Amino acid sequence: MKAYCFKCRKQRNVKNVEHLLLGSGRRAIKGICSHCETKVYSILKDVEPEPPPWPYPPDLAPEVHSGFEHLTPPTPTVHG
Repeated sequence: MKAYCFKCRKQRNVKNVEHLLLGSGRRAIKGICSHCETKVYSILKDVEPEPPPWPYPPDLAPEVHSGFEHLTPPTPTVHG
């Protein structure tokens, strides 16, 4: 694993790697720079979720709205 070392100002290999899960759900590593023994920390890339198949299965299909639903006249009520 590599991380940016601020003391060396370079990407360095990391010793004693510890994998972390941040409160936001992102993954990170922390460890020690193999060159200068400074603590280093790196946030890892997010894994892209796989898109749903196309065409969408009926239970996953997005709802389609025309945008004019609020303009339809109310149904008349008969009082009698």
